[in-house]
Order: sequence, then C-alpha cells, then structure tokens
Amino acid sequence: MFLAACGNYAGGASQPQPQSCTTMGCSVPEPLAVLSTAPANGATNVPLSECPYAGSLCRGIVKMTFNQSVNIDSMQFQIVPFKQGALRCPDPQFPGPGTYGCRVTPPTTIPSNQSVIVWYDILDSFLPSTTYTVTILSVNSSDGKPLATYTFSFTTAA
Repeated sequence: MFLAACGNYAGGASQPQPQSCTTMGCSVPEPLAVLSTAPANGATNVPLSECPYAGSLCRGIVKMTFNQSVNIDSMQFQIVPFKQGALRCPDPQFPGPGTYGCRVTPPTTIPSNQSVIVWYDILDSFLPSTTYTVTILSVNSSDGKPLATYTFSFTTAA
C-alpha cells in the first residue's frame, strides 16, 4: 500500500496543522515564465516597424508573452542598443484572441489557451541591419513571484 499526504500532522483531528507541499501528491504553483517573444530569439530580417492598430503610428515593438499575470510596474527592462520607449499592456479593446491584459486583479491563473502579453513600445522604428539584445532584468507576477533574468536577441532587416 502507498499513501501520500500533503502537510504536517502532529496532533489529533481537533488540531489542524498548516499545510505544506513537501510530499508527493501536492501541487506547487508553477513559476513565472516567459512563454515566447516577438521577435523570437535569434530571429533575422525582423521588420523595422509594426502597425499594431488601424490608424496608429508604425513603430518598433518587442512583445513578451508570460504564463501568468505580471506587474509591469515591477519590471526592469533593457534593450541594447538603446531605443527609447515604454513598457505597456496591449490596448484592452484590441488585445487579440486568447490574451489577457498584463495587470489582472486579483492575481489569477491564466487559462492554458490564454497568455499575458507585455509590449516594449519604441517611439520610432528599429535601426536597419542591427542586432538587438533584450534583457528582462526583473519582473514579478501579480502575486509576487519573481522571474529570473531572461535574455533574447534578434537582428533587423537591411
């Protein structure tokens, strides 16, 4: 016979004990992770700009897709060579199918068929024939889980 339990039990039924997940059979919330980036790591011939919304200005955009809601106010981000821009959530009226905004209150688990996108919205276009290195130095999920440093790079078209 095999028996697995979650928690410490040191007393009788009238003394509930705090739960811990140190034995088999317990689920541990998954860590915050980057699911994908656009441009993808190692991509070449990346267009110098995108036009994300009808009637909006075309500009360079870096998209990062996470498995959980994130607090972009906690995000430290770097792009080399530097291009001035801002971190933001996609427009909530046009986030695209299967996406959530990046701030979800209260913190929630994102369904497996959905994702959370954060954009680095550059004020102008990328430079031609340039390799950019993007580093997420830090960010926390909405419930405080940190992401380890994450780096990717891409090269723009001529």
